[in-house]
Amino acid sequence: MSHTAFVADRTIEYIRQNRDGNFLCVAGFYSPHSPWVAPQKFLDLYELDELTLPEFPPEIDVKRSESFFSNAELRSARHGYYAMVSELDHHVGRILDCLNDCGIAENTVVIFTSDHGEPLARTLFA
Repeated sequence: MSHTAFVADRTIEYIRQNRDGNFLCVAGFYSPHSPWVAPQKFLDLYELDELTLPEFPPEIDVKRSESFFSNAELRSARHGYYAMVSELDHHVGRILDCLNDCGIAENTVVIFTSDHGEPLARTLFA
């Protein structure tokens, strides 16, 4: 089980146990952060060879090589990143479905935030 699935499962369990009262629940997801590892079913959503490569300023592009941020490495990182985002979307959807199923979605405030939003290419060189 991935960390994302674990957090979603515990969050859903908490919501079901507390649906009759006021509650605060914080679901702290780790994804998408390196290492870019995701369950196969989410990796299968994307064709590795069809993923585009980021464009780099010339001064960074000249530093790349087959052993340092090669096209294959960049595609693999983007593949894992996209899969992790898809897995996160899936599990957040499960939590929202739980709120609906419990009949409390209309009276619940959901705030979704992130700790950063820089492009994937920039995180690889940080």
